Amino acid sequence: MSSLLEKIRAKPESFRKTLFWLVVIFLGIVFFGFWIILVRQRVAGFTNERLRQDLNLPALQEQFDKRPKLEMPEININGLLATPTPSVKQ
Repeated sequence: MSSLLEKIRAKPESFRKTLFWLVVIFLGIVFFGFWIILVRQRVAGFTNERLRQDLNLPALQEQFDKRPKLEMPEININGLLATPTPSVKQ
């Protein structure tokens, strides 16, 4: 290992920089590949029912249903359609 480092140190700086960036790019691609594999495994492990439980979707749906509804009546004046500002209905 020591002799390899000595050989690299003896090379010009441009070669050493190029080698450094090639190693960094290679390691980045390897780490990205591992990350993709792990993400695919986690996504494949999800089921719809488990996802609903984890995200607490039934309670969220209840809150969504209880929210105030907006009513926007249409007003027709002399053949022109006018929409007033929305009113909140409880």
